[in-house]
Amino acid sequence: MAGHYKTYHTRDFIRKTETGKLDLRRSIYAVRELAAAAGYHEDCNVVIDLREADTHWDFGHLITVALEFARYRDVF
Repeated sequence: MAGHYKTYHTRDFIRKTETGKLDLRRSIYAVRELAAAAGYHEDCNVVIDLREADTHWDFGHLITVALEFARYRDVF
Protein backbone atom coordinates (compact mmCIF):
# COMPACT_ATOMS: atom_id res chain seq x y z
CA MET A 1 0.00 0.00 0.00
CA ALA A 2 1.53 3.30 -1.09
CA GLY A 3 1.43 6.30 1.18
CA HIS A 4 2.36 9.93 1.11
CA TYR A 5 5.28 10.97 3.30
CA LYS A 6 6.71 14.31 4.32
CA THR A 7 10.00 14.20 6.21
CA TYR A 8 10.83 16.92 8.70
CA HIS A 9 14.36 17.30 10.01
CA THR A 10 15.28 18.68 13.41
CA ARG A 11 16.35 21.94 11.76
CA ASP A 12 12.69 22.35 10.75
CA PHE A 13 11.48 22.64 14.34
CA ILE A 14 14.45 23.15 16.68
CA ARG A 15 15.47 26.78 16.89
CA LYS A 16 18.76 28.07 18.29
CA THR A 17 19.90 31.37 19.72
CA GLU A 18 22.89 33.25 18.30
CA THR A 19 25.14 31.33 20.72
CA GLY A 20 23.83 27.94 19.57
CA LYS A 21 21.62 27.23 22.57
CA LEU A 22 18.09 25.92 22.23
CA ASP A 23 15.56 28.72 21.77
CA LEU A 24 12.68 27.08 23.61
CA ARG A 25 10.02 29.67 22.78
CA ARG A 26 10.74 29.61 19.04
CA SER A 27 11.03 25.80 19.00
CA ILE A 28 7.61 25.37 20.61
CA TYR A 29 6.17 27.83 18.10
CA ALA A 30 7.71 25.78 15.25
CA VAL A 31 6.13 22.58 16.63
CA ARG A 32 2.73 24.30 16.66
CA GLU A 33 3.25 25.44 13.07
CA LEU A 34 4.16 21.87 12.03
CA ALA A 35 1.04 20.57 13.79
CA ALA A 36 -1.10 23.08 11.91
CA ALA A 37 0.49 22.06 8.60
CA ALA A 38 0.06 18.37 9.39
CA GLY A 39 -3.63 18.98 10.09
CA TYR A 40 -4.10 20.02 6.46
CA HIS A 41 -2.60 16.75 5.22
CA GLU A 42 -4.58 14.11 7.06
CA ASP A 43 -4.00 11.62 4.23
CA CYS A 44 -0.20 11.78 4.74
CA ASN A 45 2.19 10.32 7.26
CA VAL A 46 4.60 12.67 9.02
CA VAL A 47 8.17 11.45 9.57
CA ILE A 48 10.52 13.39 11.82
CA ASP A 49 14.18 12.69 11.05
CA LEU A 50 16.27 12.93 14.22
CA ARG A 51 19.48 11.45 12.81
CA GLU A 52 21.35 14.76 12.85
CA ALA A 53 19.91 16.01 16.12
CA ASP A 54 22.29 17.95 18.35
CA THR A 55 22.39 16.34 21.79
CA HIS A 56 24.27 19.12 23.58
CA TRP A 57 21.13 20.92 24.70
CA ASP A 58 19.56 20.90 28.12
CA PHE A 59 17.57 17.68 28.53
CA GLY A 60 14.71 19.52 30.24
CA HIS A 61 14.28 21.82 27.24
CA LEU A 62 14.32 18.89 24.83
CA ILE A 63 11.63 17.15 26.91
CA THR A 64 9.56 20.34 26.81
CA VAL A 65 9.72 20.34 22.98
CA ALA A 66 8.88 16.61 22.92
CA LEU A 67 5.87 17.21 25.18
CA GLU A 68 4.70 19.92 22.79
CA PHE A 69 4.69 17.29 20.03
CA ALA A 70 2.71 15.02 22.36
CA ARG A 71 0.05 17.72 22.75
CA TYR A 72 -0.60 17.46 19.01
CA ARG A 73 -0.15 13.68 18.70
CA ASP A 74 -3.53 13.30 17.00
CA VAL A 75 -2.36 15.26 13.94
CA PHE A 76 1.08 13.66 13.68
